[in-house]
Amino acid sequence: MDFLGILLTYAIATAAASILAKRLGIEWLEGGPLYLQINSSGRMKEILLKPAKALRRAFTVVGDLSTALAIPLGLVTTAWLVRITWNLIASGWQAPPSVLPPIPGFTLSLSWGVVLALFLTLLAHELGHAYAAVTEGLRIRKIGFFVLLLIPGAFVELDERELLSLPPRRSARVLSSGIGANVILAILLLLVGLGALQGFPRTPSGIYVERVVPDSPSWGVIQPGTVIYAMNSTPTPTIDALSSFLRGAKPGDLVILDTSEGPLSLRLGSRPDNQSAPWMGVLLSPLGYYTPRIPILPTSWAFELSKDILLAILFNLSAAAINAMPALPLDVGKVLAIRLGVDLTNERGLTDTLGGRVVLAVSALIWVLLAVNLGYSVIRFVVS
Repeated sequence: MDFLGILLTYAIATAAASILAKRLGIEWLEGGPLYLQINSSGRMKEILLKPAKALRRAFTVVGDLSTALAIPLGLVTTAWLVRITWNLIASGWQAPPSVLPPIPGFTLSLSWGVVLALFLTLLAHELGHAYAAVTEGLRIRKIGFFVLLLIPGAFVELDERELLSLPPRRSARVLSSGIGANVILAILLLLVGLGALQGFPRTPSGIYVERVVPDSPSWGVIQPGTVIYAMNSTPTPTIDALSSFLRGAKPGDLVILDTSEGPLSLRLGSRPDNQSAPWMGVLLSPLGYYTPRIPILPTSWAFELSKDILLAILFNLSAAAINAMPALPLDVGKVLAIRLGVDLTNERGLTDTLGGRVVLAVSALIWVLLAVNLGYSVIRFVVS
């Protein structure tokens, strides 16, 4: 089933679930087309918030560190956004995509690993806010989980007026702790990768074959899921290394591959678009393969583990970077508004004060730059 088919099926299922929840009076289930929300019970909320109540002092320190990290991270991310937008315009709209939203089944393969990585990213971010809020004595109205456009996530509902009534330093802790939680989770995932996989994440041991082109030179010789370590005893831990080897070869050459399936002999063919260039006929993963430290772990499992850990690290760092940009309603945008004396509980606070107008102007600029890059990246992805 293609992406549109999956999306249509999900839209029908969520609409039916929403109607059923309303008819039967199921309070913990809400939703509509393409959206499903599950609200945690009082017992579940208590379990989720228990660490914050037991470690208040530690989460206060985390909140302060998150605030100290969020500001420079926001400046770096905003500067990067300005630079890639300038490069995009200067290239005549020919630069490669740089800001692509992670949508399972559309921009990413629809797998449990991708879904789990996205869910953990959003859950960590929201629990970071929740734990900081509990530490500051705020009430947590609701904790829930949702799936929007096949993207899973979590949310925490605070009393906005209670939060904004706190002194600026304490409210900044709550607003910045989601960013800190994502950075902490990324570090923990990096440590897991370092412990489970040799050379992770910078020195892969080989390249992973995702697919073999039918009737190509590799058809019937190499199987999907095979790892290529070397060609004619020349190590090929990356696609660049393999491409470099092929540039020195020619069609018709016999190559001995060192692979996870043992030595394989492959006679190179000619590329369909360039008869003088050698061709293998395989689709290689852009992510490297890292040898697992547990020898009994199957090759495919080790590759999926490294891929999912890398994606989860990327998702968490991206979530931290985006929320650190000084634009409303992002986390640091609210911190900036509070620091400039803007009353966010008053709708006119943003337009009637100089600080509010500054925040609005900065927010508008950042969202325009993001929209330009997102739109461009999605269009390039679709037509490529």
